Amino acid sequence: MWSEASARCWQACRNPRLAGRRDRVRQELLKATEKALSEIAARVEGGTLQGEAEIGLAVGAVINKRKVGKHFHVDITATGFSFRRKQQSIYAEAALDGIYIIRTSLESGDMAAAECVRSYKRL
Repeated sequence: MWSEASARCWQACRNPRLAGRRDRVRQELLKATEKALSEIAARVEGGTLQGEAEIGLAVGAVINKRKVGKHFHVDITATGFSFRRKQQSIYAEAALDGIYIIRTSLESGDMAAAECVRSYKRL
């Protein structure tokens, strides 16, 4: 079990390849979610989907499927539905792409952070 007290030596690292992969996946998920939400908006506009509860259920199913709901603002009324991206939320998440922490149970004086990273990468 890992405890905060035992994490004495740590180093933050960034992997650009991992960052690129996470960004591509996020963009794919956002586009797929937007497409599905647009289809719901068309159904609402066409009159085949009505009522806050029914619209909410349809929107919830789409949002929960890809787990990107935190990046969308949705407005649901009895006769309407709209959505938009929360760009600040997307930028904030993207800023952390590829970052990971290496922690050890060693005292910070026992091993330099750079040596800790080298040892980890040799595993």
